[in-house]
Amino acid sequence: MTKKERIQLYTEAAACAVFGFFILKSVIENGYLLYVTPRIKPWLIFTAAIMFLWSFSAFKSSAESHYPLSPASVFVLLIPLVLMLLPLEKTGIDKLSFAGSPAFSARSAPPALAETMNPFLNPPAENKGFSVQKKEIDEDALLQKTPKSYTKLKGYDAENRSISADNEDFLDWTDAVYKYPEDFDGWHIEITGMIFYDSQFMNENEFIPARLLMVCCAADLVPYGLICRYDNAHNLEKGKWVTVSGTLSVGTYHGNPEPQILVESITQAERAEEYVYPSR
Repeated sequence: MTKKERIQLYTEAAACAVFGFFILKSVIENGYLLYVTPRIKPWLIFTAAIMFLWSFSAFKSSAESHYPLSPASVFVLLIPLVLMLLPLEKTGIDKLSFAGSPAFSARSAPPALAETMNPFLNPPAENKGFSVQKKEIDEDALLQKTPKSYTKLKGYDAENRSISADNEDFLDWTDAVYKYPEDFDGWHIEITGMIFYDSQFMNENEFIPARLLMVCCAADLVPYGLICRYDNAHNLEKGKWVTVSGTLSVGTYHGNPEPQILVESITQAERAEEYVYPSR
């Protein structure tokens, strides 16, 4: 094996090993959550294992008499190494736009009633030898009999009609209020987030105590939270962490019904986790 072949071989092996260690380190330290959701974690571990396997295979190839030269492959392997030198930073909320609430439309619709598999409730279009009479289903009644998951969340107080949303349950509580706005109309709520305001899509008396919702990766980050109505909203410092206390009301946003918080007080809050990741 020539000197050039050995240099390329060891360069490829080192690049794979370093890249594998970088991925593994980001998984252990949760640095990967700046870029992708927790669902990607198993795939990152698998990728790191493949990198180590390639590195071992490259070193093992040093015993061979010949190794094909391919400068392009070395260049490709060096690209992720260069990317690793870039500083790890969270995307600031001031760099994002509300964009007409695209995340809300996809996540706030009430869950559809699943069609039952009982043939006596949903008979087939054609039956041989017998027929059954289709029984009318009261979908509202079925939904009311089904326990709603938000009753198990921390901070749920039905007796006092109040919600104290824990930081860990921010996404679950926001989703619950959007999905069942009538259930919480008139309820008191306390919720913590970063001040977000977008003059292109929001009025001067509107803001959101938001978190950054990541559905897949950093490229789809969007501010997510409940619209708040507050006379001095335009004077609030964007990105500042606050706890909002107020009353939930079913209002309208661009002509569509939507739960909103009628703000009673705003207090400074400690910084919490900025990103939230839906499990579905």
